[in-house]
Amino acid sequence: MEQSLDNTSFLTKSAAARMANRQVNKSKEFHELYNFWRKLDTSIAFFALFGLLFGMVKYELDVIIYKEMIFKGIGTTTEDEIDNMDLYELAMASGRNNSKYNEPIKWAMFTTSMLSIILLIMRRYYELQWNRLYLQ
Repeated sequence: MEQSLDNTSFLTKSAAARMANRQVNKSKEFHELYNFWRKLDTSIAFFALFGLLFGMVKYELDVIIYKEMIFKGIGTTTEDEIDNMDLYELAMASGRNNSKYNEPIKWAMFTTSMLSIILLIMRRYYELQWNRLYLQ
Protein backbone atom coordinates (compact mmCIF):
# COMPACT_ATOMS: atom_id res chain seq x y z
CA MET A 1 0.00 0.00 0.00
CA GLU A 2 1.42 3.35 -1.02
CA GLN A 3 1.61 6.10 1.54
CA SER A 4 0.50 9.55 0.57
CA LEU A 5 3.17 12.25 0.64
CA ASP A 6 0.52 14.79 1.58
CA ASN A 7 1.05 16.07 5.14
CA THR A 8 -2.67 16.64 5.69
CA SER A 9 -3.68 13.01 4.98
CA PHE A 10 -4.07 12.28 8.69
CA LEU A 11 -6.47 15.20 9.21
CA THR A 12 -10.18 15.17 8.75
CA LYS A 13 -11.54 17.21 5.87
CA SER A 14 -12.82 19.99 8.14
CA ALA A 15 -9.50 20.19 10.03
CA ALA A 16 -7.61 20.34 6.73
CA ALA A 17 -9.92 23.12 5.51
CA ARG A 18 -9.39 25.12 8.71
CA MET A 19 -5.63 24.66 8.42
CA ALA A 20 -5.63 25.74 4.76
CA ASN A 21 -7.71 28.82 5.65
CA ARG A 22 -5.30 29.73 8.45
CA GLN A 23 -2.31 29.31 6.09
CA VAL A 24 -3.93 31.64 3.54
CA ASN A 25 -4.49 34.30 6.21
CA LYS A 26 -1.03 33.74 7.59
CA SER A 27 0.42 33.95 4.10
CA LYS A 28 -1.19 37.35 3.52
CA GLU A 29 0.13 38.72 6.84
CA PHE A 30 3.45 37.02 6.18
CA HIS A 31 3.87 38.80 2.83
CA GLU A 32 2.63 42.14 4.15
CA LEU A 33 5.18 42.09 6.97
CA TYR A 34 7.92 40.99 4.61
CA ASN A 35 7.14 43.74 2.10
CA PHE A 36 6.96 46.41 4.82
CA TRP A 37 10.24 45.18 6.29
CA ARG A 38 11.92 45.43 2.87
CA LYS A 39 10.46 48.93 2.29
CA LEU A 40 12.04 49.99 5.57
CA ASP A 41 15.37 48.66 4.29
CA THR A 42 15.03 50.85 1.21
CA SER A 43 14.09 53.91 3.29
CA ILE A 44 17.06 53.37 5.62
CA ALA A 45 19.44 53.22 2.66
CA PHE A 46 17.84 56.36 1.20
CA PHE A 47 18.22 58.43 4.39
CA ALA A 48 21.71 57.13 5.11
CA LEU A 49 22.77 58.01 1.57
CA PHE A 50 21.43 61.55 1.89
CA GLY A 51 23.15 62.00 5.25
CA LEU A 52 26.41 60.91 3.65
CA LEU A 53 25.84 63.28 0.72
CA PHE A 54 25.21 66.20 3.08
CA GLY A 55 28.48 65.41 4.87
CA MET A 56 30.37 65.26 1.58
CA VAL A 57 28.90 68.57 0.42
CA LYS A 58 29.84 70.24 3.70
CA TYR A 59 33.38 68.92 3.49
CA GLU A 60 33.80 70.00 -0.12
CA LEU A 61 32.45 73.47 0.61
CA ASP A 62 34.90 73.77 3.51
CA VAL A 63 37.78 72.72 1.26
CA ILE A 64 36.79 75.14 -1.50
CA ILE A 65 36.18 78.14 0.75
CA TYR A 66 38.84 77.54 3.41
CA LYS A 67 41.78 75.93 1.64
CA GLU A 68 44.14 76.75 4.46
CA MET A 69 43.00 76.83 8.04
CA ILE A 70 45.38 78.93 10.08
CA PHE A 71 45.18 78.88 13.86
CA LYS A 72 46.98 81.85 15.31
CA GLY A 73 50.34 81.02 16.77
CA ILE A 74 50.35 77.26 16.26
CA GLY A 75 53.25 77.31 13.83
CA THR A 76 55.48 79.47 16.04
CA THR A 77 54.84 78.13 19.54
CA THR A 78 56.28 75.28 21.56
CA GLU A 79 54.42 72.09 22.45
CA ASP A 80 53.80 73.30 25.99
CA GLU A 81 52.17 76.49 24.71
CA ILE A 82 49.99 74.46 22.33
CA ASP A 83 48.88 72.22 25.22
CA ASN A 84 47.83 75.31 27.16
CA MET A 85 45.93 76.89 24.25
CA ASP A 86 42.16 76.69 24.14
CA LEU A 87 41.86 74.94 20.79
CA TYR A 88 38.10 74.60 21.19
CA GLU A 89 37.76 78.38 21.25
CA LEU A 90 40.02 78.71 18.21
CA ALA A 91 38.04 76.08 16.32
CA MET A 92 34.69 77.64 17.19
CA ALA A 93 35.93 81.07 16.08
CA SER A 94 37.09 79.76 12.71
CA GLY A 95 35.21 80.62 9.55
CA ARG A 96 34.23 77.00 8.97
CA ASN A 97 31.92 77.05 11.99
CA ASN A 98 30.51 80.50 11.39
CA SER A 99 29.54 80.13 7.73
CA LYS A 100 25.94 80.51 6.57
CA TYR A 101 25.72 76.93 5.23
CA ASN A 102 27.27 75.13 8.21
CA GLU A 103 24.26 75.00 10.55
CA PRO A 104 21.61 73.83 8.03
CA ILE A 105 23.85 71.08 6.67
CA LYS A 106 24.67 69.83 10.17
CA TRP A 107 20.95 69.73 11.03
CA ALA A 108 20.20 67.89 7.79
CA MET A 109 22.91 65.33 8.61
CA PHE A 110 21.55 64.93 12.15
CA THR A 111 17.95 64.55 10.93
CA THR A 112 18.76 61.94 8.29
CA SER A 113 20.91 60.01 10.78
CA MET A 114 18.16 60.00 13.42
CA LEU A 115 15.56 58.91 10.85
CA SER A 116 17.84 56.07 9.80
CA ILE A 117 18.24 54.94 13.41
CA ILE A 118 14.47 55.06 14.05
CA LEU A 119 13.81 53.13 10.85
CA LEU A 120 16.47 50.57 11.80
CA ILE A 121 14.66 49.94 15.08
CA MET A 122 11.33 49.62 13.26
CA ARG A 123 12.92 47.31 10.70
CA ARG A 124 14.22 45.02 13.42
CA TYR A 125 10.77 44.91 15.06
CA TYR A 126 9.03 43.93 11.81
CA GLU A 127 11.77 41.46 10.97
CA LEU A 128 11.16 39.73 14.31
CA GLN A 129 7.40 39.73 13.65
CA TRP A 130 8.00 38.18 10.24
CA ASN A 131 10.32 35.54 11.74
CA ARG A 132 7.70 34.77 14.38
CA LEU A 133 5.18 33.96 11.67
CA TYR A 134 7.68 32.01 9.62
CA LEU A 135 8.98 29.90 12.49
CA GLN A 136 5.58 29.00 13.93
